[in-house]
Formats: sequence, structure tokens, C-alpha cells
Amino acid sequence: WGGWPRYALLCVSAVVGIKVAVELSSGVASVVAPRPKIPPQERDLSLKYIRDYKDPRAPAVALTPETEERVRHELLKTSVYCATLSAEQQVWCEHMIGRDLLSGYNAYRNGRAAHCEQEGTENWWTETTNFQLKYYVLDEDAYYNFTPSPTAPNYDVTWPTFSGAIRGPWNAELGEHGLPYVDYQWGTYDHDYRLQSCKFEATPRERGHWYVNRVGPFSNRDKGSWHFIWFHAFAQWEDEFRLPEAIGRAMTASLVSFNDKDGNIIGYPPLHMHHFHMFQVNPLAPFWPHTVFTDFETHGDDSCSQEGLGAACYMKFFPPGFGSQVVPRYFVDALANFVADNHPEDDQEFWVEVSLLATDDKRLDLERPLPVLPMMPGLHGHMPALAGTYVVPKHTDSLVWCTYELPFSVEFLWWKWHTHYYYTNEIWFVEGDGTEIFGLDRDPYILHTTPWTRADVADGRRDPTGDPMKEFDGNLDEYIQFRFPIPTEWEFPYNERFLDLATTPLQTMEGAKEDLLERHRAYNAKQLASGGKPADFIFRVGDIEQFHSDVGGRMWTHRPHTKPSKSVFHKGDKITIIAFHRNTPYLCGDTCETSKQPIRQHIINVMTCRPLDADMKFALSSAGTQLVYYTKYYPMTCFLLLATLIASLAYLAYSLYALGKCAPTAGPFSRNQYKAYAKLESDDPDDLELSTKAINGHRDINGHRDFNIPK
Repeated sequence: WGGWPRYALLCVSAVVGIKVAVELSSGVASVVAPRPKIPPQERDLSLKYIRDYKDPRAPAVALTPETEERVRHELLKTSVYCATLSAEQQVWCEHMIGRDLLSGYNAYRNGRAAHCEQEGTENWWTETTNFQLKYYVLDEDAYYNFTPSPTAPNYDVTWPTFSGAIRGPWNAELGEHGLPYVDYQWGTYDHDYRLQSCKFEATPRERGHWYVNRVGPFSNRDKGSWHFIWFHAFAQWEDEFRLPEAIGRAMTASLVSFNDKDGNIIGYPPLHMHHFHMFQVNPLAPFWPHTVFTDFETHGDDSCSQEGLGAACYMKFFPPGFGSQVVPRYFVDALANFVADNHPEDDQEFWVEVSLLATDDKRLDLERPLPVLPMMPGLHGHMPALAGTYVVPKHTDSLVWCTYELPFSVEFLWWKWHTHYYYTNEIWFVEGDGTEIFGLDRDPYILHTTPWTRADVADGRRDPTGDPMKEFDGNLDEYIQFRFPIPTEWEFPYNERFLDLATTPLQTMEGAKEDLLERHRAYNAKQLASGGKPADFIFRVGDIEQFHSDVGGRMWTHRPHTKPSKSVFHKGDKITIIAFHRNTPYLCGDTCETSKQPIRQHIINVMTCRPLDADMKFALSSAGTQLVYYTKYYPMTCFLLLATLIASLAYLAYSLYALGKCAPTAGPFSRNQYKAYAKLESDDPDDLELSTKAINGHRDINGHRDFNIPK
């Protein structure tokens, strides 16, 4: 006892004691002075802001008593679906597509009407035309022309310029590779469009304030027109989102949409949201490249049923107790195309609108959800218009598969699918490695691939860096890392990746499904016989007619109601994704056959998750974000503090050692014991006697302890 064992034990005890004290103090504090919480949204199931999304007229058509009854019936069906999920998932379901979403949307529209739409009063939009904007319109053929002429408006829209525009001044964090884009002029100030802005307090007030931007008015609603828009959102409130002051504030709702002149969301049809991304540049995010658009985006298949809430489901409305960190830069990248004919009396005016609900109180008790995106590998093309899609055959059945490995341990809270169902027939998510379960790495399931080559990279047109590949000495990995806004290994290195089933003995999609299901049954039987774990279906998305609605004699997509068979997964767990592709005539009509364009697809499950790893939880928390901020931007200060602490501990240890207090006074590690063994080697009889006494526990010849042994 004593010396360094005692100090080691004291250190361990101190660490454990501090942890217990922190837990106890946190528990006491939560009872005595609990952190404030966001109360539930007051229920408001009024349909005054919901339009008839089965009628694609403009401006959007208000509900009649008959159509209102239809919407309420659809809302009830949604609640029945939500009730089939776990208790917490049910809450998320109601807030994302059900009654709580409707209540949140009504609260937003009420606030907007009271604080932004009172023309001629102080409760009217603030307005400017002095803002940078990139907006152009293409027809179908021009949109799909991936080698545009130098006079085309999309000529300079390449991945490097796209990524540079999104990051803006934060390109400086990329070092020499980002500097050319810090002041990059990606748009123009020479336009007549207006940027209108409004800020108002939310209800309940604990949710903070709504920040609203809208740009317009635009006027071309012709069928086949593709509208592309970039702008820096919420720029006038940058001081409120600045780091580190904004750390602890959280986004609890968002909405991106194309609206008619009255502020109502334009539904699908007539407007297909190819994508509407609000890029969030967060240099403190715990994953590269610190840029995401999750929780602040929408796509063509995000709409709820056209019989029900329809495009109101473009809103993302978090349940109380959840929120994601606000960030210092928001950037709009939107692309939408009109897919229905205009009525001669329709109003052509529309606006692009983005809205963010951010908390004010940094003390709020909030969990930070983690986005996880199991997806089919997309393909890096040389233009953003390719959008990370992959090509499938137009005239035959095809299949694509991959195995996704969970990068974190998570619990699924909510999910939404993104694909193009006019050529997607069914999607499987299976637990486990598909190469073991189905033999997907062997014939007949080996995919046709062609590699991504230098020719597929941006050609440097109007790029401030010149040829970006020369900048990276032809290193494709490094090029992707710095020149793509959300780079991922999934999108490299293929240009084509699919299996044309007509070239295999399976011939058709039905043949492939039958064969794969038989392999799945055989694998599970073998696992059960040996005491192993069977491979369950996590999701199976089929029966696509169940989530399509008839509008104007044609079927249109809305969200499918799907349920996972399990929700908790651990880091390293594998999920096999299999997608079956075939032309769906009642969705495509004859357009798929007559179109000159290839069929490009996505398979993405955008999942909102609870992180289960302690390190990821901490990294997403306000305390973790603060730590990242100071270690990133004040590294020398942090280094000096750490060095001072280490030097102080080292000096204390040396001082104790010099005083002879580091060695135990007794036992096998005592200083006397070391000296005793050393003296056994001595020829001096006195040394031998003393060493023997020490080794025998300091006892005299009669077996009694002898405390008079010389030092």
C-alpha cells in the first residue's frame, strides 16, 4: 500500500467519482431546475390552408365541403398507418405526415399571414432586388443536353462551380483548393426579381422564430419547362446564425416550396420537384465535407396523397424534444419542372420560398437527430444535372444491388423514400450481406459496369481553377473530396452499373424475384438449423399503385406508407439493397418510349435516426459542438491549456518521486523490496542479513516483526 498504486487508485476513484457526481448533479438539476422543453403544438386541424391537390389549376383551388371530407378521410388513414409503428415512430409519423404536421403548417401560415402579408403596414415583407441570383429555364431537350454550348445558360454549371457556390466564403477552409471560390461570382445582380423577407415568432414561442425568404415573381409555367435556381438564403440574418454565438440554437421545422401568388404550395401535378435542396454548410459537423441538405429538402415523391394533405407534406416538422443545429450558411439549389398543361385562364405567377424555424433558447432540452442515407450507388457525372443517378435499360427488365454498411449505431425514428417509380417496380432492404444471402457476387447477378474515367470529369469551362483535374494531378479521389458538395465513396468509380435481366437465364424481373426469394428461404433455413441468425426483410416497397393517385386521368406519385421490421442497428451492420426496374406504363404513358433520354434512377432512404454511440451523441450535442469549435479555431489556446495540464501533472509526479513517495512502503513493489533483492547479490554479510529480513517481511529470528531495520 502507498506510492504509485495508491495514486493510481486515487486517480481511478476520482474519475469514477466525478462521473457519478456529474450524473447525480444532472439528475438533481433536472428535478430542481429542469431544462426548458418545447411544449406540444396546439392541435389545429383546420383545412383553410390546404388546397385541392387533385385539381392542378393556378392559383391553387380551395377545398369544398365535399373535397374537405375527402381530405379528412385521408388524414384518418394516415393516423391509422402511424398507429402501426412503434410509440416514438408514431409521434414522428404524425409530425411529418399527419395531424401534428397539419397543426404546425397552420401555425406557420397563420403567423405568415399576420406578420408578412399585411400590405401597406409594418407587417409586410421587406424587399430588395440587390441580391445574387442564378435562374434560368430550359426545355426538356436542353435540360438533358449534357454537353451544352458556351452560350447555353447551364454551360458553366459543373460540379466544381456548384460546390464552390454552395460553400461561398467557407471555401477558405479547404485551403489552396478552396481559395478560388471564396469570392466566386456564381450568379448575377443584374435582374429584376425580388427577394422578400420576413421574421416572426412561432407558436408555441419555445420553438423560436420563423425566418422566411421568397424570390420571384416568375411567370413561365409551360409544360416541359425546367426551372433552375440558386441563391444564398437568410443572408440578412447571418449575424443571428454566426458561430460560436449560434451554437445551441436548433432548427425544429423547415419548408421549401414553389408557391402561387397567394402563398399556397403548388402541388404535384402540375409541378414536379425534381429536387429542392437547402444546403447547410456547418464547419463543425462531425462528418466531411461539413455540408448536408437533410431535414431541409424535398423531392417529387415527398408529397402526401393528392387526396389528402398533398404538398403540405413538403414541410419537415420535428416533434418536441428534437432539433438539428443551425448553421452559418444556407444555400438554395432547386430544380423543378412543370408536367401538366396550363389552363388558358390559369395565373402564371409563382414564387420560390424557403422557411426555417429556429429556437432562441440555447438551454432547451433537445436531442440532435442524425441523418443516415442507405442508398444505391449513384454515378458522378460531369454536371450536377446528372444528380448522382444511375442509368438502367429502357426496354428490358433490370436489377441493381449493393450492400450498405451502417457507419454508426442508430435507432430509426423516421424515413422517407426517394426514387422515380415510373421505372422502379420494387425495392428490398434485407438485413445482412447479400453476397452471402443471395450470392449476389456470383452469376447470374454480377452487374454490368463501365468505369468512371478522366473523360467523365468536369472540363473546366468557366472554372476559376482552370482544369480542376490538373489541380489534383489527375487524382480522382482527391478531386471528388474537394469538388463535390457531398462526396461519398458510393458514387465512385462507375459510369454504368446495372444487370440487364434479358441477358441472363432469369430473363425477367419475375424470374429474378422468384430465384432470389428461394435463395433467401434456403439461407434462412440453413441459419436456423445451425443456430445462426436469419436475414429478415427490413423494408419491402412494392404494390406501387397503392401510393399513386389519379389526377386528370393520369397516375401521380405520393409517399408510400412503409414499416421497418426492426429499428435498432449497430455500427458495421450490413443492409442489402436490391431494386427492380421496369417501365410502368400507367405512370410513363408513351413518354418513356418516345423520350430520347436515358432512364436515370435514384434509390435512397432518407432516414432520421437517434445516434446510439456515445461519441456521436456528444459530437452532435451543444457541448460537443463547442469543443469542436474551440479546438478547430483556437488550436494553440487548446494546445497550451493541455500542455500546461500535462506539464503540471508531470512536475507533480516528479516531485513525489524525488521525495521518495512514489514507491510503496511495503509489498512486492516497495523500495525496500527492490533494495533487498539487489543486496542478495552482495558479498557483504550485513547486506545479506538485511535483505533476508526485508524479503521475509521484516521479521526477527523469533518470527516477530522487526521495525528497526536500518534504512
